[in-house]
Amino acid sequence: FKISDVNHYAFPFFVRGDDILFSLLNKFSIVTNNGITCWGEDFSVKDGPIPRYLDTRQIILQRLRQEKISSLSTVLFVCKLFSSALFSYNYASAKAVTFGLNHVMIGPKFWTENMDMSKIRPLIGSFTPAEKMEKVDLANISAIRADYDESALKKIIRIITLNGFLLPSFCIKDDIVYQEKSFRAWFRALFLHKKVLYYYEPSGLGYIAEHNKKLFFKELFSFGWQSMRFIFKYNKLKKEYQEALPYLTSEEFWREVYKGELK
Repeated sequence: FKISDVNHYAFPFFVRGDDILFSLLNKFSIVTNNGITCWGEDFSVKDGPIPRYLDTRQIILQRLRQEKISSLSTVLFVCKLFSSALFSYNYASAKAVTFGLNHVMIGPKFWTENMDMSKIRPLIGSFTPAEKMEKVDLANISAIRADYDESALKKIIRIITLNGFLLPSFCIKDDIVYQEKSFRAWFRALFLHKKVLYYYEPSGLGYIAEHNKKLFFKELFSFGWQSMRFIFKYNKLKKEYQEALPYLTSEEFWREVYKGELK
């Protein structure tokens, strides 16, 4: 695209989402070329609390700028990020989604006050369990390969018991299920198993996550409460962000940032 065609600069997302919004705001006539590619590490391996937090913020803001998207559909969209982490025993990632939702609700001033995330990253880093990928010796871990097949009856029981979280603890087997590191677990594989080993074979890194009813319901109720707050504030937030967006993507804004004169 031509530099002269740029009407909106990047929004201060800090890494996640700036390229998406930049492309949506500017009506470029894009020229593509065959044969250009990028080779990088699988994004699912990098998934964790900070990526979930960044994704939550950018997804909500992308939707707030569009008139026809409702508060309920936005919450349901974010709920997928939240629930996929929660039911995978990744409670820190689930908490990070709620954290991101809260920060968007602060309004446009949040982004200018936290552009470098220097205050945010340590907070997210303190979430437990940490979900930190570390060197794992499979020889020292008795991890089982769970059966992915299930009957219709078992599936119904699994769903109505929230994948086993509504069942008493004595129903949960004290063993470890093996799962390749990805964006989420196969929930049917975790059903009635206390622990899961997430492992990435090429690097030999992984971590163990655990079925924890206390953390599960704590994060579930927290997300539910903040979601209701978001729905209540949705129209006000949409108006605030739509009014602030032109300035936060302007040349004037970024010149003030780099001069250290941002108000």
